[in-house]
Amino acid sequence: MFAWDYRPHSHHHTVLSQARTSATESGTVDVGGGDRCSGFMTGWGDGAFPVIVERDAGGALVRVRVQLGDDDRVKLLYDVMERARTD
Repeated sequence: MFAWDYRPHSHHHTVLSQARTSATESGTVDVGGGDRCSGFMTGWGDGAFPVIVERDAGGALVRVRVQLGDDDRVKLLYDVMERARTD
């Protein structure tokens, strides 16, 4: 496998470097002010995925979910693959 990134100084590069070498294909980086960003590889390619934030009754963060493979996305993936096969 070969991967190249032209921005070795960026947060993006840091997360990708970690993801390419970790067993979970994920990485994190501090982006300032004590905030942390995470990234991960998926079999779903690049795209826009719904992010669902769940909070308790007091408004505190309980869970963050990224929805990768719902029924609509599975159908879209198969439609794109079929178009690519027939083009």
